Amino acid sequence: MKIIQMQSVFFYEQNNTLDFDGLSYFLRKKIKEITGFELHSTSLLGVLPKDVPPEVPRLQLNSEDNKLRVIGSLQRLDFFIERRDDQEELEKERFFSIVDANFEIHQQLAKNITRVGLIVVKTRDEDNPHEYVARTYLNSQNVRDIHELTETNIAYNRQFECDHLKFNCHTTHTSGYDYIRQKSIYIRQIDVSSLPDKIFYLTYNKNAIVKAFNEKLNERE
Repeated sequence: MKIIQMQSVFFYEQNNTLDFDGLSYFLRKKIKEITGFELHSTSLLGVLPKDVPPEVPRLQLNSEDNKLRVIGSLQRLDFFIERRDDQEELEKERFFSIVDANFEIHQQLAKNITRVGLIVVKTRDEDNPHEYVARTYLNSQNVRDIHELTETNIAYNRQFECDHLKFNCHTTHTSGYDYIRQKSIYIRQIDVSSLPDKIFYLTYNKNAIVKAFNEKLNERE
């Protein structure tokens, strides 16, 4: 399967503050060093009032082709990197370099991280991905006329252990279509995260979450 998108999510404590100017500066600098692409700030319609909910974005950055994106609020910071239209597969090494830089930047800003999620989206060409997902991951005897399915989607979550630490792994299998390449595709999304009832900076570390994510990323198809 080919990697087409990767994402990191850093969660923060409630009622926190964050230096978004500093975060923007360091992120743009590091991402330019790693990828060679500039990130530009998206206008957020002026200064936000103080009573705006914490989940509302305070920071939005994106590359010119929109394949690199950052969305930051008082609750979380999301980073996305997508395969370019002329690429067969995303270079995962760049993603891990950016994850490393993200941890370093938060340390520089003295910002504690309460939870982390790392996500990968992988695809493979399939003539009939709806039928493939149904036959592979569902009880096909209970699904009538599988060849007539127009959409399939199955998701599940299970905990696993890596280096004596527990993580969540949320996996989704679905069917889709690649409009750039004009092909039907089977899509698998894997989301590995620290447990929500454990504070990341007290229980986990960068190497632990990256190792756990790599374990699921490299699992046999």
